[in-house]
Amino acid sequence: MAEQETEPQLVSIVSPSGRLLLRSPDSADAVAILGNVTNPENVAYLPHLSHQNHTLAHYSELIQQWRNSSLVTDLFLVIVRRDDDKIIGDCKFESLSPEGGDWEVGDCSIMIDSTEQGKGYGQEALRTLFDYAFGTLGLDSLTMSTAEENLPMRGLAEKMGLRGRIEPKAASRRHIVYRLAEENWCIKHGRVEI
Repeated sequence: MAEQETEPQLVSIVSPSGRLLLRSPDSADAVAILGNVTNPENVAYLPHLSHQNHTLAHYSELIQQWRNSSLVTDLFLVIVRRDDDKIIGDCKFESLSPEGGDWEVGDCSIMIDSTEQGKGYGQEALRTLFDYAFGTLGLDSLTMSTAEENLPMRGLAEKMGLRGRIEPKAASRRHIVYRLAEENWCIKHGRVEI
């Protein structure tokens, strides 16, 4: 387990293939992030986003909050296709749980723009994020959840070798919750330091 940071640490990670860059957002990214979260196809399974204030000013403020909390309590990264520097999605760890100053569990999520899905970017970004979580942050395990009806995300999780179980989320929705332990990831993919 890595010791928890007390000061924000900005992150930049190149995927093993070199196609993607996962990095901390900067103020210029607000337009792209706003475009992703206001695309109905991108947020079809994320009803909580329909209640947010989708303005450029709001996402500019969020970017500053994400930068200020980077690797302190959470980690938000934009996913950039390196050949044209286009932001094609984002991924994050929320609730990095500090126990005695160490991180143990991170709750992971990912969003790939609907026009970029089916090209292997989600799988590559998650592999890079998982390698970072286990190899650099020293997390013991991570969780990821999705709506039961979100078949694209469920397919991605299964391609990554994750197995989930159905849990009630709200009165009308059920989620699939995936848990991944560091030792299971390293057995399958080897220990990776980023």
